[in-house]
Amino acid sequence: MKYLIAVTFMICNLILAPITMRSALQNRETPSIQGRVLYPDGKIARGALVSAFRKGQMTGRILTGHSDNEGRFVINRVQIGAEYSLCASKPDDGYLDPYMLPFGLSTGGHCKDITAGDALDVDVVLAPKSGALEGQVRDAKRRWAIHNGKVVVYRPLKFLRGEWTLVNPREATWVPTADANLEENGHFKISGLPTGTYFFKVEVQGHKAWYFNNQLSDAAAQPIFIQSGVTRKIVVSIH
Repeated sequence: MKYLIAVTFMICNLILAPITMRSALQNRETPSIQGRVLYPDGKIARGALVSAFRKGQMTGRILTGHSDNEGRFVINRVQIGAEYSLCASKPDDGYLDPYMLPFGLSTGGHCKDITAGDALDVDVVLAPKSGALEGQVRDAKRRWAIHNGKVVVYRPLKFLRGEWTLVNPREATWVPTADANLEENGHFKISGLPTGTYFFKVEVQGHKAWYFNNQLSDAAAQPIFIQSGVTRKIVVSIH
Protein backbone atom coordinates (compact mmCIF):
# COMPACT_ATOMS: atom_id res chain seq x y z
CA MET A 1 0.00 0.00 0.00
CA LYS A 2 2.84 2.41 0.89
CA TYR A 3 4.50 1.53 -2.42
CA LEU A 4 1.29 2.34 -4.32
CA ILE A 5 0.97 5.70 -2.54
CA ALA A 6 4.61 6.57 -3.31
CA VAL A 7 4.19 5.70 -7.01
CA THR A 8 0.97 7.70 -7.19
CA PHE A 9 2.71 10.71 -5.59
CA MET A 10 5.59 10.53 -8.09
CA ILE A 11 3.20 10.34 -11.04
CA CYS A 12 1.28 13.36 -9.74
CA ASN A 13 4.54 15.30 -9.41
CA LEU A 14 5.55 14.42 -12.98
CA ILE A 15 2.18 15.61 -14.29
CA LEU A 16 2.04 18.79 -12.22
CA ALA A 17 5.66 19.86 -12.71
CA PRO A 18 5.32 20.85 -16.41
CA ILE A 19 2.04 22.62 -15.66
CA THR A 20 3.65 24.54 -12.82
CA MET A 21 6.64 25.49 -14.98
CA ARG A 22 4.37 26.54 -17.84
CA SER A 23 2.25 28.65 -15.50
CA ALA A 24 5.37 30.31 -14.14
CA LEU A 25 6.57 31.16 -17.64
CA GLN A 26 3.16 32.52 -18.58
CA ASN A 27 3.13 34.71 -15.49
CA ARG A 28 6.50 36.21 -16.34
CA GLU A 29 6.12 39.50 -18.20
CA THR A 30 7.27 39.53 -21.81
CA PRO A 31 10.16 42.02 -22.17
CA SER A 32 8.81 45.13 -23.89
CA ILE A 33 9.44 48.77 -24.75
CA GLN A 34 6.63 51.21 -24.14
CA GLY A 35 6.14 54.93 -24.39
CA ARG A 36 4.45 57.75 -26.28
CA VAL A 37 4.57 59.13 -29.81
CA LEU A 38 4.57 62.91 -30.12
CA TYR A 39 4.30 65.41 -32.96
CA PRO A 40 7.21 67.86 -33.29
CA ASP A 41 5.12 70.43 -31.39
CA GLY A 42 4.77 68.05 -28.43
CA LYS A 43 1.15 67.04 -29.03
CA ILE A 44 0.07 63.41 -28.77
CA ALA A 45 0.25 61.47 -32.06
CA ARG A 46 -2.42 58.78 -32.48
CA GLY A 47 -2.17 55.93 -34.98
CA ALA A 48 1.58 56.21 -35.55
CA LEU A 49 3.77 53.26 -36.46
CA VAL A 50 6.77 52.69 -34.19
CA SER A 51 9.55 50.45 -35.49
CA ALA A 52 12.35 49.02 -33.36
CA PHE A 53 15.49 48.55 -35.47
CA ARG A 54 18.02 46.43 -33.59
CA LYS A 55 21.57 47.72 -33.83
CA GLY A 56 23.78 45.54 -36.01
CA GLN A 57 20.86 43.52 -37.38
CA MET A 58 20.84 43.78 -41.17
CA THR A 59 18.10 41.23 -41.85
CA GLY A 60 15.19 39.62 -40.03
CA ARG A 61 11.88 40.67 -38.58
CA ILE A 62 11.50 44.27 -37.39
CA LEU A 63 9.48 44.64 -34.19
CA THR A 64 6.69 47.22 -34.40
CA GLY A 65 3.85 48.76 -32.45
CA HIS A 66 1.14 51.39 -32.99
CA SER A 67 0.20 54.34 -30.82
CA ASP A 68 -3.32 54.29 -29.37
CA ASN A 69 -5.76 57.16 -28.79
CA GLU A 70 -3.55 58.42 -25.97
CA GLY A 71 -0.42 58.21 -28.11
CA ARG A 72 0.92 55.24 -26.17
CA PHE A 73 2.59 52.21 -27.78
CA VAL A 74 4.02 48.87 -26.68
CA ILE A 75 6.59 46.77 -28.54
CA ASN A 76 6.83 43.25 -27.16
CA ARG A 77 9.42 40.49 -27.36
CA VAL A 78 12.49 42.71 -27.26
CA GLN A 79 15.75 41.34 -25.94
CA ILE A 80 16.84 42.76 -22.61
CA GLY A 81 20.19 44.52 -22.94
CA ALA A 82 19.96 44.82 -26.73
CA GLU A 83 20.28 48.23 -28.40
CA TYR A 84 17.43 49.49 -30.58
CA SER A 85 16.61 52.56 -32.63
CA LEU A 86 12.95 53.53 -32.17
CA CYS A 87 11.51 55.38 -35.16
CA ALA A 88 7.97 56.73 -35.46
CA SER A 89 6.09 57.54 -38.67
CA LYS A 90 2.66 58.34 -40.13
CA PRO A 91 3.41 58.21 -43.87
CA ASP A 92 -0.23 58.63 -44.95
CA ASP A 93 -0.25 61.98 -43.12
CA GLY A 94 3.16 63.04 -44.43
CA TYR A 95 5.31 62.10 -41.45
CA LEU A 96 8.06 59.91 -42.90
CA ASP A 97 10.25 57.32 -41.18
CA PRO A 98 13.46 59.09 -40.05
CA TYR A 99 15.38 55.80 -40.30
CA MET A 100 15.09 55.94 -44.09
CA LEU A 101 16.47 58.36 -46.68
CA PRO A 102 13.58 58.99 -49.09
CA PHE A 103 15.00 60.47 -52.29
CA GLY A 104 18.40 60.28 -50.61
CA LEU A 105 17.32 63.07 -48.24
CA SER A 106 17.00 63.29 -44.49
CA THR A 107 13.45 63.62 -43.20
CA GLY A 108 14.67 66.12 -40.61
CA GLY A 109 13.65 63.79 -37.79
CA HIS A 110 15.55 61.51 -35.44
CA CYS A 111 15.13 58.01 -34.07
CA LYS A 112 15.44 57.33 -30.36
CA ASP A 113 18.39 55.12 -29.44
CA ILE A 114 17.71 52.98 -26.37
CA THR A 115 18.92 49.87 -24.57
CA ALA A 116 16.03 47.54 -23.79
CA GLY A 117 15.53 47.01 -20.07
CA ASP A 118 12.89 46.56 -17.43
CA ALA A 119 10.14 49.20 -17.16
CA LEU A 120 11.52 51.22 -20.08
CA ASP A 121 9.22 54.12 -21.04
CA VAL A 122 10.28 56.55 -23.77
CA ASP A 123 8.97 59.41 -25.89
CA VAL A 124 9.47 59.12 -29.65
CA VAL A 125 9.00 62.24 -31.79
CA LEU A 126 7.77 62.22 -35.39
CA ALA A 127 9.85 63.89 -38.10
CA PRO A 128 8.61 67.23 -39.45
CA LYS A 129 5.76 66.86 -41.92
CA SER A 130 7.01 66.38 -45.48
CA GLY A 131 6.33 68.78 -48.33
CA ALA A 132 4.25 68.39 -51.48
CA LEU A 133 4.04 69.59 -55.07
CA GLU A 134 0.57 70.37 -56.43
CA GLY A 135 -0.75 71.98 -59.56
CA GLN A 136 -2.50 71.73 -62.90
CA VAL A 137 -1.42 70.89 -66.45
CA ARG A 138 -3.20 72.64 -69.33
CA ASP A 139 -2.89 73.33 -73.02
CA ALA A 140 -0.95 76.57 -73.65
CA LYS A 141 -3.11 77.67 -76.61
CA ARG A 142 -6.61 76.56 -75.71
CA ARG A 143 -6.12 76.85 -71.95
CA TRP A 144 -8.09 73.67 -71.28
CA ALA A 145 -7.02 71.02 -68.84
CA ILE A 146 -4.85 68.09 -69.98
CA HIS A 147 -5.53 64.75 -68.33
CA ASN A 148 -3.90 62.11 -70.57
CA GLY A 149 -0.51 62.11 -68.90
CA LYS A 150 1.41 62.10 -65.67
CA VAL A 151 3.87 64.19 -63.66
CA VAL A 152 7.14 62.91 -62.22
CA VAL A 153 9.37 64.21 -59.45
CA TYR A 154 12.89 62.75 -59.45
CA ARG A 155 16.43 63.18 -58.15
CA PRO A 156 19.44 61.87 -60.15
CA LEU A 157 21.93 60.81 -57.50
CA LYS A 158 25.39 59.37 -57.07
CA PHE A 159 27.05 58.24 -53.84
CA LEU A 160 30.00 60.59 -53.32
CA ARG A 161 32.09 61.20 -50.20
CA GLY A 162 29.76 59.17 -48.03
CA GLU A 163 26.45 60.71 -49.07
CA TRP A 164 23.93 60.77 -51.91
CA THR A 165 24.68 63.79 -54.09
CA LEU A 166 22.60 65.41 -56.83
CA VAL A 167 24.41 65.02 -60.18
CA ASN A 168 23.89 65.32 -63.92
CA PRO A 169 21.33 62.69 -65.03
CA ARG A 170 23.96 61.08 -67.27
CA GLU A 171 26.17 60.40 -64.24
CA ALA A 172 23.48 59.19 -61.85
CA THR A 173 23.59 55.68 -60.36
CA TRP A 174 20.27 56.00 -58.55
CA VAL A 175 17.21 58.00 -59.61
CA PRO A 176 14.42 57.80 -57.01
CA THR A 177 11.10 59.02 -58.39
CA ALA A 178 7.50 59.70 -57.42
CA ASP A 179 4.71 60.21 -59.95
CA ALA A 180 1.02 60.98 -60.19
CA ASN A 181 -1.49 60.60 -63.01
CA LEU A 182 -3.29 63.72 -64.14
CA GLU A 183 -6.92 63.97 -63.09
CA GLU A 184 -9.77 64.93 -65.43
CA ASN A 185 -9.29 68.61 -64.57
CA GLY A 186 -5.52 68.38 -65.09
CA HIS A 187 -4.88 68.46 -61.36
CA PHE A 188 -2.04 66.55 -59.69
CA LYS A 189 -0.43 66.28 -56.29
CA ILE A 190 2.71 64.47 -55.13
CA SER A 191 3.20 64.27 -51.36
CA GLY A 192 5.85 62.79 -49.06
CA LEU A 193 8.73 65.01 -50.21
CA PRO A 194 11.40 65.93 -47.63
CA THR A 195 13.09 69.32 -47.82
CA GLY A 196 15.44 69.39 -50.79
CA THR A 197 16.09 70.07 -54.45
CA TYR A 198 14.20 68.02 -57.05
CA PHE A 199 13.59 67.85 -60.77
CA PHE A 200 10.10 67.85 -62.25
CA LYS A 201 8.75 66.72 -65.60
CA VAL A 202 5.40 66.25 -67.31
CA GLU A 203 4.73 63.43 -69.75
CA VAL A 204 1.68 63.86 -72.01
CA GLN A 205 0.65 61.64 -74.91
CA GLY A 206 1.49 63.25 -78.24
CA HIS A 207 3.84 65.81 -76.70
CA LYS A 208 7.52 65.96 -75.88
CA ALA A 209 8.36 65.73 -72.19
CA TRP A 210 8.16 69.07 -70.42
CA TYR A 211 10.75 69.85 -67.76
CA PHE A 212 10.49 72.47 -65.06
CA ASN A 213 10.75 76.06 -66.23
CA ASN A 214 9.86 75.23 -69.85
CA GLN A 215 12.89 73.07 -70.65
CA LEU A 216 12.82 70.30 -73.27
CA SER A 217 15.46 67.86 -71.96
CA ASP A 218 16.67 66.43 -68.68
CA ALA A 219 20.11 67.93 -69.35
CA ALA A 220 18.59 71.43 -69.48
CA ALA A 221 16.05 70.81 -66.71
CA GLN A 222 16.14 73.31 -63.87
CA PRO A 223 15.73 72.27 -60.24
CA ILE A 224 12.73 73.01 -58.07
CA PHE A 225 12.99 73.38 -54.30
CA ILE A 226 10.51 71.73 -51.93
CA GLN A 227 10.20 72.69 -48.26
CA SER A 228 8.96 70.28 -45.58
CA GLY A 229 5.49 71.18 -44.34
CA VAL A 230 4.79 73.33 -47.39
CA THR A 231 2.76 72.54 -50.52
CA ARG A 232 4.34 74.24 -53.51
CA LYS A 233 1.88 75.03 -56.30
CA ILE A 234 2.59 75.25 -60.00
CA VAL A 235 0.64 75.61 -63.27
CA VAL A 236 2.17 73.93 -66.32
CA SER A 237 1.29 75.07 -69.86
CA ILE A 238 2.08 72.51 -72.54
CA HIS A 239 2.58 73.63 -76.18
